[in-house]
Amino acid sequence: MRRSTKAALVVVGTALGMAGVTTVPVQEPPTTESSPPVVAEDPVPVAAVYSSTRGSVGVAVEATTGGGQPFDPGGQTAASARLRQRSPAGAGRSIPTEVADSAESVIGPDGRTSLRGRSTTYPNSAIGRIDFRQAGRRYWCTGTLIDADTVLTAGHCVHDGLTGADGWSSRVTFVPGADGTLAPFGSCRSRELLTLPGWYEDGLEYQDLGLIQLDCAIGETVGWLGYQAAPGPKSLANVVIHVRGYPGDKAWSTLWTMRDRIRVSQRLMAFYGADTFVGQSGSPVFDYRPCHGDRGPCVLAVHAYGVHATGPHVDLNHGPRLDEARSALVATLAGP
Repeated sequence: MRRSTKAALVVVGTALGMAGVTTVPVQEPPTTESSPPVVAEDPVPVAAVYSSTRGSVGVAVEATTGGGQPFDPGGQTAASARLRQRSPAGAGRSIPTEVADSAESVIGPDGRTSLRGRSTTYPNSAIGRIDFRQAGRRYWCTGTLIDADTVLTAGHCVHDGLTGADGWSSRVTFVPGADGTLAPFGSCRSRELLTLPGWYEDGLEYQDLGLIQLDCAIGETVGWLGYQAAPGPKSLANVVIHVRGYPGDKAWSTLWTMRDRIRVSQRLMAFYGADTFVGQSGSPVFDYRPCHGDRGPCVLAVHAYGVHATGPHVDLNHGPRLDEARSALVATLAGP
């Protein structure tokens, strides 16, 4: 139930703003001396997001930490035998596809492990390759199903963060469990792309999150990962995580993973030593934990960047994390 104290509204509204989620104040109706006493709920904070189909949209976000439960439907091997197709992007590494521009890094000896031949087992079946175009050029990223038809990824995979209404990705296709030239479960196209105002308007690294609403409910077949917020800026410090995606320095369209821990935990960003490469933008940064009642793979952040600039950015890969406000917003957007 929604809490009915003004303090709760202030806390959530402030958290939304600090998370890069623009909030719009909701006016309470005027009262007069003759009005009968009423017990009113606090208004729900309204967040602004950008949509590829609707422009700037106000979203009523419930005062909750949000989040989703992981779901493994089982039967993915049998489903793959029935649904598999040739990969829609073509065959081999010689295709002229390029990965989105963000300098992800291999830090020291490469510690990634190949999951080739295991992409149809859960949770790998819920992680996929995103093919798209920006400014007429072909790219790919990685994304993760978080419900039947919603993919969580990096903002720069859905919008260039530079050119407003002209910056949206086009011809967006999601291939869950992609393995070389095979699309084990077929593919889905996008029907809507979403990102935060801080990424859409200013290309801010800490706001680099995106969602893809698909035209099919493939998650009912392949499953999805859970997600949740860990309250507090330091709450992810030393948490063991996995970063899993489709790097451009390995055999074409093969899934790779690495286990590490969060080395630096900030309020809106998580830093880790797991190796990555371009193409892994949008990869889930997840661990196995109780996730809203069900123990399983639970996304805590989204990989987006390699080493650069100063501070912890210098020698650690990193990506924006799901704080309480972002988790609640994602839950609202991904809902029915």
